[in-house]
Amino acid sequence: MFTKINKIKNFAVFKEFDWDVSVRDEGRTIGKFKKMNIIYGRNYSGKTSLSRIIRSLELKKKHDKYQNAEYSFSHEGAEVLNQKNLDTCQYSVRVYNKDFVDDNLRWLSNPDGSIKPFAVLGDENITLEKEIEEKENLLGEEDTVGSLRNRLKIESDDLVAIQTRAKTAQTGLDNKLRDKANGPIKTNPNYRQFTYTITNIKADISALDKKPQPKLTPEQQAEFITLLNDQAKPEIVFGEKFTDKRHALLAEARLLLAKEVKPTQSIQDLINDALLQKWVREGIEKHKNVRSTCAFCGSPIPPDLWAKLDAHFSKESDSLRTDIQALLDRINTEREQIPKSFPIRQSDFYSTYHEEFSVLNEQFLEATKRYDDNLLLITTVLSLRLNDIFRTFPTPQLLPGDLDIGAIYSSVSELVKKHNQKTETLDNDQSTARTILRLDEVSKFVTDISYQKELDTITDLNSEVTTKAETKSKTSTEIVKLEKDIQALKNKLKDERRGAERVNHYLENHFGHTGLKLSALDNEAVTEINFKIFRGDLPAENLSEGECSLVAFCYFIAKLEDVETQGKELIVWIDDPISSLDSNHIFFVYSLIEHVLASPIKVTNQKNTYKYSQLFISTHNLDFLKYLKKLSKPMDSSPKPKIDCEYFILERSNDVSHLKLMPKYLKQYVTEFNYLFSQVHACASSTAIEIGHESFYNFGNNLRKFLEAYLFYKFPNNKSNDEKLKAFFGGDQLATSLANRINNELSHLEEIFDRSMRPLDVPEITRLANFVLDTMKQKDPDQYQALLDSTNLQ
Repeated sequence: MFTKINKIKNFAVFKEFDWDVSVRDEGRTIGKFKKMNIIYGRNYSGKTSLSRIIRSLELKKKHDKYQNAEYSFSHEGAEVLNQKNLDTCQYSVRVYNKDFVDDNLRWLSNPDGSIKPFAVLGDENITLEKEIEEKENLLGEEDTVGSLRNRLKIESDDLVAIQTRAKTAQTGLDNKLRDKANGPIKTNPNYRQFTYTITNIKADISALDKKPQPKLTPEQQAEFITLLNDQAKPEIVFGEKFTDKRHALLAEARLLLAKEVKPTQSIQDLINDALLQKWVREGIEKHKNVRSTCAFCGSPIPPDLWAKLDAHFSKESDSLRTDIQALLDRINTEREQIPKSFPIRQSDFYSTYHEEFSVLNEQFLEATKRYDDNLLLITTVLSLRLNDIFRTFPTPQLLPGDLDIGAIYSSVSELVKKHNQKTETLDNDQSTARTILRLDEVSKFVTDISYQKELDTITDLNSEVTTKAETKSKTSTEIVKLEKDIQALKNKLKDERRGAERVNHYLENHFGHTGLKLSALDNEAVTEINFKIFRGDLPAENLSEGECSLVAFCYFIAKLEDVETQGKELIVWIDDPISSLDSNHIFFVYSLIEHVLASPIKVTNQKNTYKYSQLFISTHNLDFLKYLKKLSKPMDSSPKPKIDCEYFILERSNDVSHLKLMPKYLKQYVTEFNYLFSQVHACASSTAIEIGHESFYNFGNNLRKFLEAYLFYKFPNNKSNDEKLKAFFGGDQLATSLANRINNELSHLEEIFDRSMRPLDVPEITRLANFVLDTMKQKDPDQYQALLDSTNLQ
């Protein structure tokens, strides 16, 4: 329900209308629209403009002539309604005005036009109505437990709830992925992923799903990081070779150790004591042909000693000794030539090969040591034989070990080859290392956040969303089918002909007008019904304005019962429906409004209801206003119910109109006589023009009509108006002439057109108004006081 029209700007005579400024009672309290609203205004005061503003809500679009106008409404809903959101109006509005007639009954103004047909429910069809009722019961309302619409609401709520949960879960997981992508991965210089996003991390997770990557050990991580720090290194040259001579030397030693020699004449003591024999042989070198005495004891050397010793140390033993010494020298030379280290360093290699090189280096050091140990073993046994030349010695067993210096050299050569090749593949290897490191971090992250568990939860929720959406869709489809079935059944009940009959019913029963009838004619060309007006059996022509008004208003009232309106809470605005009607027809319009629209629907032991949610009726006619006061008035819902009806008046000054609360005297005494008296009284004070100059502007008309009515009842005879006026003024010809002049000059312009170009003579108007009122007060004090009381004037 509407409570106010807050503002109106640039809509016809409403230039800058402000409800809170204009619509106030005598105590300055702001008034409001009520359930029933009666609006009085003279012609051209803005009644139709107001109805057009309201009709913009019905049509949900601006009036064609006032596209730049601005207006807004206060109502019981939460959203403010204005010219910008007319399409959101939730009220069912129906407006009767000139535009309604032009749109729906064009034939009344143009013989080539048409009258739009409308349908009302056809003759009762119990079977169809029962079927419709059953289907509508199945549909029910959203709050009807067990109905399809209730089920759809529950299913919709369930779907929204699960969609929310799925979205929340997905958003939560995405936020974790996004934070990981934008933080630890994008900002890690090792990865060089400067544009890494949630899309990239999802792609990495997908790649890990297809081909899982083993978890890197800390050592492997360190190796990859070291590789990332590598720069391109120079080519390494390594051509070292090694020949293993252990077995060849051992074979030679075996022969020398096993070779037997005997002295020519042996000295047994020397044979039994190898050290003594060595000592003697070395002593020969230092004494023979050198000394004649023993260097050890100083005794003379016997002359035959040298012959005995020569007999012991034969040439064969000397030859063997020479061979053993030669082999020892070669072995020692080989030992000296054993390489102590590689000619290349670990730092020459890329870091990825450091560990392999380190292992080879350790193997190399162990192999050279073992090689040297074996040569030393051979030399040790050979030295024993050298010192004990006449004794054979067993061949020593080489120390066990599978390390081969030559093989190690070959492995180093292969490592050098890989190093040299790596210079060409370093960029690709580093890129691969970055990928492996990044995927390893993503893999750990996926584990840490239980990614698969969250993904499974989201999948289950989305599956539930799909299931609930399908369930809702089935219910929705079922509802649509039922609605179509119901509409098809209702279409069988629709009958445009009954719409025409309803109009004719109102014309005949409320206006007694049997000459005009609205007929529904089949239009075979387009398979539809057309309405036409007939006078008797022939199409009506040259309808009078009154007849047009009657047909139009009956059409509007009947259309309030069409199928598009059935069941809706209507806000009805009726703009001046009695144009060009005589007094009898004015009463019948009132009667039609009262019986069809305004009268309450009474149900035993229940509060009265009404066919309208809110009703507005405007008129320019005081007689019709008098009838409107008799309409059945709704009661409000307060603890002590009061009449829920308000009265308004439209006042126009020049080209600007304002809506105001109707004065009490006009509400209580609905006669033009009371109103005209108030207008004359308003001009009795010259300062009143500052508040309402329309009273001064209309003074000529108002005074003339007031005096005609007053003098007719005071002097009900056949005397002329001038004679009655002169009698009223007690024979004062000057006052009579002044009144006639003002009446004629201010109420007519055809012979004194320049009068409209000159300002009003306010003092003259005030003087005459006071003279008239004083005369009334003197001659008819009781009536004068009654008029003051009726208009709340002093």
